[in-house]
Amino acid sequence: FSEALGFLWQHLGPEVVNFDRYAASLRREPPKVLKGLPSYPWNHETAFWRESRSSKRYLTRSTPHELLGNRCFTDSGDTTLRWRNVLSSKQLPWLESVRVQGTVTLPASIYYLMIIEAVIASPWGHQCCIVNLHDVRISHHVKLADAGEGPDLTITVVLPSSSDDDQNSAAFSIISANDGIELCKGNVSISMPDDNQASPPCFAGQAYTQHVDKSQIYSWLEHGGLQYDGPFCGLLSATRCLDHSSTQFVDSFPESFTTLLVNPSVLECAVQSALLAFAGPGDQ
Repeated sequence: FSEALGFLWQHLGPEVVNFDRYAASLRREPPKVLKGLPSYPWNHETAFWRESRSSKRYLTRSTPHELLGNRCFTDSGDTTLRWRNVLSSKQLPWLESVRVQGTVTLPASIYYLMIIEAVIASPWGHQCCIVNLHDVRISHHVKLADAGEGPDLTITVVLPSSSDDDQNSAAFSIISANDGIELCKGNVSISMPDDNQASPPCFAGQAYTQHVDKSQIYSWLEHGGLQYDGPFCGLLSATRCLDHSSTQFVDSFPESFTTLLVNPSVLECAVQSALLAFAGPGDQ
């Protein structure tokens, strides 16, 4: 009967059916408010909600790190720290300022920054004053898709155990979760404020160096397939010879673009300086 009334209402219009009279015909007594019911004492001391640790960590996780993403607690332990992140040029528009042979590619400085940020974010190195990277090997380049969504990366830092003699050294790796390829690996060491270790020595200069200006530097890099744009073209000039280079650069990276400890453009300029120590414009 209810279906018949609904059919009439649908095809003939709402004025054909009186649903109030239909509802009243189903009630034997008119509705009334019940009074004098006993009050129910709510007990808030006992929690009846149950969820797994993984679900709780996921639901109560903090804001994802700009480069590291979210911490993977299920795959981590006392000496193994792991993060996972899907890099996107939509969230990090400055990634499009570095291209390899015309394709947006993660620069080397991004890998270095990931490890530095992972060390600072860990209890092991959050109070350190110097972070040193050793034996870094980048075996594959990572390209960002044109749609904006990039690679799914897993960053792992293996800390020293309590039985290790060297408590200031750790190993790291960056793996592409899409295909399981190891992109970067190496070692990292830290120095604490009470270690009395001086900062790395500065370049004192060489007797025989060649001056290189900005236009020469970036024309030479572009000829080799490296195309930089915007704040990543920070080098102003350089003096270089084999195995040595001294550069001047300007930090034009907007502070609102990133919350990282070190601006990516600054570290990428350091990578460009290292390339000038290896080779330079005019070398055969």
